[in-house]
Amino acid sequence: MQGLQLNDVYKSYGETQALNGISFQVAPGEILALLGPSGCGKSTALALIAGLEAPDRGAITWDEHDLSGVPTHLRGFGLMFQDYALFPHLDAFENVAFGLRMARLPQEQVARRVNEVLELVGLAGFGRREVQALSGGEQQRVALARSLAPRPRLLMLDEPLGSLDRALRERLVSDVRQILRQMRQTAIYVTHDQEEAFALADRVAVMNAGRVEQSGDPQQIYRQPVNVFVARFLGLSNLMAGEVRLVDSRPVAFLPIGQAPAPGMSPGKATFLLRPDAALLDGSGTLQLAGQVVELSFRGNLCRVVVSAHGLELSFDFLSSAPLPTEGQPIQLSFDPTQALQAFS
Repeated sequence: MQGLQLNDVYKSYGETQALNGISFQVAPGEILALLGPSGCGKSTALALIAGLEAPDRGAITWDEHDLSGVPTHLRGFGLMFQDYALFPHLDAFENVAFGLRMARLPQEQVARRVNEVLELVGLAGFGRREVQALSGGEQQRVALARSLAPRPRLLMLDEPLGSLDRALRERLVSDVRQILRQMRQTAIYVTHDQEEAFALADRVAVMNAGRVEQSGDPQQIYRQPVNVFVARFLGLSNLMAGEVRLVDSRPVAFLPIGQAPAPGMSPGKATFLLRPDAALLDGSGTLQLAGQVVELSFRGNLCRVVVSAHGLELSFDFLSSAPLPTEGQPIQLSFDPTQALQAFS
């Protein structure tokens, strides 16, 4: 396979198992997001790919060539950190030019490339600005330009927007994706923020305890989490214990909130996810739920409703324009089980 591939890679620090048989690949021109909580092994994976650390066992290859023993500076990879690591005594131009000068490129070629990438990141004309006089977002763009200037085979970004405020972060996510796509840059983007990962990446690998729990395109990950961990990490908290039984040879889900057809599900006990975006107010679904509104939370174009029913508190998302009852009032919801229910064995 062309591009980057990790195959059954392990890494421990003393008794701490940082990576536990991790495997994934990044195709040329693809943006992969490593998504997971702090301590799951995301940054350790980057350190091994960059050559800053060596795996205990397993293989890391680029275009099917083993990278073991290849020093960091010969791998042709770029790494961008959250704190940007800009040189405060150099202006924006010289920060971007640093790696090119280290490679001893001719001055004309350095100037041409620096101006090219500064324009690409939206900083044309900013070359002689002192970096300490730039805003956080502008500094982030300088750091990105410096990472892109040497034309890395692979660019790794480790929580690059983590120190920015939410509004700026949301704007820059779109800009970073557009820049990477325009350059057809192969990239790994590390984050703990699912919205960032979904908005920016072509494919997402959800990590937990040094393993990849699930890998797929953002819509697939969100619509079909493979287990309880992934569902919880994505904020899908409507989880309940239940059981699938055969009734007249057809699978039926027996849940704390009622019974529902469960086509395609195997008999046995399971944990069920009731999707927060699948609730209907018109009563058209075959699974009915009567409860009481305990909390309303306005979130821009969406309103989150917490409903108490059958001893559970369940959260659902509706458009803010939906005709919702107020806190303390009863609410009647329904669901299409084929769209709303998922079982984890």
